Amino acid sequence: MQAFIFMKKYLLYIFIFLSTQLFSQTVTDSLHYNITTDNGLSLGHLKVMQNKVDEIIETNVTSQTKIKLFVTVDLTYHLYSIYKDKHLIHSLVSVFLNKRLHSKTKVDRIGNTYQIFKNGQKANLDRAVIYSGSLLYFKEPIGLTQIFSEFDGLIKSIDQIGAHQYRITNPINGKTSIYHYQDGILQQIIIHHKLLTVKIERLE
Repeated sequence: MQAFIFMKKYLLYIFIFLSTQLFSQTVTDSLHYNITTDNGLSLGHLKVMQNKVDEIIETNVTSQTKIKLFVTVDLTYHLYSIYKDKHLIHSLVSVFLNKRLHSKTKVDRIGNTYQIFKNGQKANLDRAVIYSGSLLYFKEPIGLTQIFSEFDGLIKSIDQIGAHQYRITNPINGKTSIYHYQDGILQQIIIHHKLLTVKIERLE
């Protein structure tokens, strides 16, 4: 039954997006990034595709990385989101570890509430979401102090730490990532992990 409800909602989202394309012009943008360690070792790549039709924004983010530490870790990340009238209405994040599903987070807007399903656990968010991780690439978070993470299903803080530079902090574990922008477009992300620092840099 849950699978049927999910498929029904998913088809509705697709119908909304495709139906608007019949009467409106679609604007499609893409960005490509390299993923490396802080000393330049290549780890993989990231691609972002965004389609805009009137007040609907559809974003796909896909990354593939391979990290060799004690063992080889092959990681694939996919984020899909839909915004309508400047509000997030649906997102789905899937992470595959060595080609097996590792985690899955689904978010749906139901009225003024969001239902969040992360690895089978359900939670609710009773507030509007107007900016989230999928928008970071094409829209600089000017004047914002919070962001919704589709992957974690929670609100994180944003602090401007310099000209067009921002720090995002996870309230659960305190981990931070730094975002650099130019002309409103994300140029670089620096992610600090315990074992290594990862850089995601835009390809021209």
